[in-house]
Amino acid sequence: GSGCGGLKFCFLFFFCLLSFVCLFGEMDRRLSQVRPRKEQLLHSVWAEKEGGFVKSWKTRFFRLTSTSLKYFGSEKESIPRGFILVKDMDDVREVSRPNAAIALEILTTTRTYTLRFGDNATRDLMVVAIKKVIDNKANLTAQKQAIAVESRTKKKVTNFFRSAKAAIENSFQTTSETRHQQQQMKALNKAQQRGQVSEGQMAQLAAIQSFAQQQPQQPQQQQQ
Repeated sequence: GSGCGGLKFCFLFFFCLLSFVCLFGEMDRRLSQVRPRKEQLLHSVWAEKEGGFVKSWKTRFFRLTSTSLKYFGSEKESIPRGFILVKDMDDVREVSRPNAAIALEILTTTRTYTLRFGDNATRDLMVVAIKKVIDNKANLTAQKQAIAVESRTKKKVTNFFRSAKAAIENSFQTTSETRHQQQQMKALNKAQQRGQVSEGQMAQLAAIQSFAQQQPQQPQQQQQ
């Protein structure tokens, strides 16, 4: 009975352990998809940018990557005059007004940037490129949130397996000790009945009986 139950418990434990390993592999694969990668140039274009405080227009060369939109004074410059982080971008939209007939606005958490272009085709390509990085940012945020939930689940499962392992080890140790004590008790009882028990053996028998009484008893099932 107890041996069969222990065997079933071990089988369940190792089955769960195999599932746990598979879960780790899937999480590592998904994490690799959201880890930061080396910046790659997605789009570049010349455009005029409206100043934030002084409302004048300056021609700038824009480079769009997955993390930022940087603008330079020329194509050869390596240090940008400024930048807009993708994580701060909320939206991009086409606009048309008297001083910017073909333009777009980039809405961020702090301000709105306005760029104007010489033709619709160039402006439309820029809008599509910026929309793509904003959408991708939203997807990555959702994936990171999902992985954060999985990470918490992974921690709970890890703690469960640690507890299960300790329970199994304790169960095997307790079962082995109990069987050994039961065998000793039977032998001493037989010797007592035959009148062949010494004072030392009587003390040993009393100690074993006291230990057995301290062990938690299994609740008896009520008859249906």
